[in-house]
Amino acid sequence: MNKKFIAFEGIDGSGKTLLAQMIAEKVQGVYYKCPPEALKPARKAADEGSPWARFYFYLSGNCMASDEIKEILKTKSVICDFYVYSTIAFHSVLLERDVSFPGDIKLPDNIVYTTAPFPLIEKRLSERPIRTKYEQMPFLKQVAKKYDQLFEGMHHVIKIDTSQPIEKSIEQILKKESFIF
Repeated sequence: MNKKFIAFEGIDGSGKTLLAQMIAEKVQGVYYKCPPEALKPARKAADEGSPWARFYFYLSGNCMASDEIKEILKTKSVICDFYVYSTIAFHSVLLERDVSFPGDIKLPDNIVYTTAPFPLIEKRLSERPIRTKYEQMPFLKQVAKKYDQLFEGMHHVIKIDTSQPIEKSIEQILKKESFIF
């Protein structure tokens, strides 16, 4: 079995978490959510801090995740929910400038870019018990545009519209030759 590192990226409410969890289960891989567990106690403070502090927090998380993912890949495939592309897309909007990531970070073999119509995303987010300031539609629409720019021309990205039945999304991902595990 090939061990793959697949990153699921997309704005909040786009369906990436459920899809990533289901793919991880289907391929018997490890579901990994960023930021890493060790940083989660500091997440609230980072999210409430300055945009630059928040950017460096998530970038640090990506670096830690990279090391952890390299270790996991020795034995299992990794299906990652949010990774460095999320950090870049969200913070390029927050900081009103393009940001990048360190060159020595482990990059995914493939990226699943989850999308959905904005009214569906709004509905999904409105059903959450708590909604953060980063889950407001005007902001998320800007982040979605940044994702589109980041992924333009990248051949290892598959764009999945999660408004379709989840079984169809799973089938689309697993039938891609470069995604064969």
